[in-house]
Amino acid sequence: QKPPNPLLAQAYFDKLEQLYERSRNEQIKPDIYSYGTLLNAWAKTGDAKRAEEILRTMHENYKSDPTNSVKPNTLCFNEVLYAWAKSSDRASAGRAEMILQLMEDMAAAGNVDVKPETRTYNFVLLAWANSDPQESPDRIMDILELMKEDETAKPNASSYKTAIAALVKQRGSEATNSILDLVHEAYESIPWQIDNQFFASLFYLMCKSNNQAAASVAETIVDDLKTTTLIDIDLETRVYNSLINCWSKSGERMAPTRAEEILQAMYEDYKNNNNELVKPNVATFTSVIDAWAKSHDPHAGEKGEEWIDRMIKWGVAPNVLTYTAAIQCYGRSNRADKTFRAVQMLKRMKEVIDSTERAEQGVVGAYNAVMNAAEFTTKGNLEEAFRVACLMFDEVRSSDDIAPDDVTYGTFMGVISELMPSSELRNEMIALVFKRCCSDGQLSPVVVKKFQEASDRELYLELMGEARAHSIPPSW
Repeated sequence: QKPPNPLLAQAYFDKLEQLYERSRNEQIKPDIYSYGTLLNAWAKTGDAKRAEEILRTMHENYKSDPTNSVKPNTLCFNEVLYAWAKSSDRASAGRAEMILQLMEDMAAAGNVDVKPETRTYNFVLLAWANSDPQESPDRIMDILELMKEDETAKPNASSYKTAIAALVKQRGSEATNSILDLVHEAYESIPWQIDNQFFASLFYLMCKSNNQAAASVAETIVDDLKTTTLIDIDLETRVYNSLINCWSKSGERMAPTRAEEILQAMYEDYKNNNNELVKPNVATFTSVIDAWAKSHDPHAGEKGEEWIDRMIKWGVAPNVLTYTAAIQCYGRSNRADKTFRAVQMLKRMKEVIDSTERAEQGVVGAYNAVMNAAEFTTKGNLEEAFRVACLMFDEVRSSDDIAPDDVTYGTFMGVISELMPSSELRNEMIALVFKRCCSDGQLSPVVVKKFQEASDRELYLELMGEARAHSIPPSW
């Protein structure tokens, strides 16, 4: 999915306004949905100031000419709140609160078109959840209480997920009891929304909190769900997959072992009790292998292969993501032969998954992982590692089924930087890769960073000019 392009949305909107001004054709006059779409385009990029500016213009136009202007409504205000929730501005939560207060005041004065709804409050909750202040969990709990008192803006599943994830982010395991209370409260008030999908997505949000305790808190929630009589839910594979994923991303030394134990328990429940609800699937095994890949354990490579063999024995076919995780198990190790092992795993994948299916599943990530293994080869045959990386890069660029992405170009630049000595030839290779990256439209901040590390100052300034990593010209 391509990232949103607010500049393009703005250009279309401006064109629409110009056409209307010339023709006065009411059928093409920008309406509330036109403004809502434009605001959403800016909101998705987190450009809250621009979204707020558009809303302010709408409001001023309506005040000066109510008959011929579009009146801002709750939808418009929600998009601006969404923008602040996505914004990296440190004042985002406070700004969201000010907009919420404005909406409440306008609604109290009789403008029911801007009355806050559940979605409104959820964006304010999200703005607080995405901010760093220690007081954010307290404010989130206060907003939840306000929502409970509003008959037209009661908390929904998203409200509770945002609140719980915020508690995990700021307070970790210290907030376990409060988190369990919120889970029970959510089930009591909206039981039809508190299902397996709720917990699977909740654990995903908890992972994103970057709090190392997220996995242990998620496991406490699962244990509570299995023992409490207050919540009647039969847990499914997707919940356990999300729990394993939490462990995988936790950074805990015990993470891969715990992930294995959860998978083993799922398999035994499925086999011994014929419980199809918890039958491990390809995502389960892939998450366990990913946990080993992130562990940097010296035996992670063997563990990755072992789990691929085991899943096949248990009747589950590995996919591209599974093999990519296994390649990363080797790539992130300190083995002298890790590039060779990574290539062997790639070959194994190609033997069992045809090219069309590989392309559909994003096989470029597997090639990137092999090149990454070569980039960080520090012992053994460095020339062979470089040769392998060149072969991988050429295969991706010449393939009809695979397209290189920004990671491909960035990783290959890293390979050149790490495995080639400084020379005119190295500069020529870096320049060629950079130009190809630009022609393929894959230049990104990641690539620019790698390019800067790999090239000398003269080459960097020659090809980048005044552009910088976060101000890349659209034509590139």
